[in-house]
Amino acid sequence: MNIKELEEELKKNNINQKSCLINPKICPEGALCLKKEENDLWTVTLNERGEFRIKEEFYNEHDACRFFLFNVISDPTDRNDFEQKDLFDFQKNKTKFLKKYGF
Repeated sequence: MNIKELEEELKKNNINQKSCLINPKICPEGALCLKKEENDLWTVTLNERGEFRIKEEFYNEHDACRFFLFNVISDPTDRNDFEQKDLFDFQKNKTKFLKKYGF
């Protein structure tokens, strides 16, 4: 998977582009960010209340994109059309949904 394919999947799944960012200059607090660093490493980070909840480094684009996608689709609150009732439906269908992407 590459950045272009990842962006297509984010659009298909109606993911909020303010909470899931690709190559931002600065990763805002509370947003999941995927970024290619100057040293050719790819990082996926999520900073909440001044502490990293997620901070992973990858040597290739494919693995970084897959990790980012897994985290995004594992959390229904990242969707633009999220409603509280979706949490219950998502838990029932989570395994089937993740299998769709090979997780």
